[in-house]
Amino acid sequence: MGFKEVLSKVKKSDDYKKFESEHSEAFLYAGFFVINELGQTEQQQLDFYRGHGKVRTFILGADEKGNEILTAKDEEVAKNNDVAPLDQEVSLELEEVKEIAKKECAKEGMPINKIIAILQKLNGEQVWNLTILLPSLFMLRLHISMDGKVIERKKGTVFDLMQKKDKNPAVS
Repeated sequence: MGFKEVLSKVKKSDDYKKFESEHSEAFLYAGFFVINELGQTEQQQLDFYRGHGKVRTFILGADEKGNEILTAKDEEVAKNNDVAPLDQEVSLELEEVKEIAKKECAKEGMPINKIIAILQKLNGEQVWNLTILLPSLFMLRLHISMDGKVIERKKGTVFDLMQKKDKNPAVS
């Protein structure tokens, strides 16, 4: 399921309608998706910023019988996070992003174990921010613009990520 379909399902829900009526100033600022090695989306989440560091997260999932369920929870974001509204009419969907990720991983000669895909604004530009987990604790980080261009590409290990986190405890 792509971003647009998840957004549509969330917006049609009673939970979202109630949230929107109570928080008219809220705006969508991030989409979060986890994709497994088979290309199946394991997690679908949309985050709406309410102001003052408060976020309502809507998670679209399934129960043990496979029935679609939507859960909502309130969270807080780190004070140093740059929160900007997303353009909801995305021109690059999740399926296309997966194909770009496959091509980039083929350059490394490694299969994909998992993709963590975040739709967000970075430096004023809406991008897909991917962390791709590869075999042997390698990872590939990509920023993909809405026209499908890879604008940033970094290869590293999971340990690189852990070292950054240790050096700056404010980063999550």
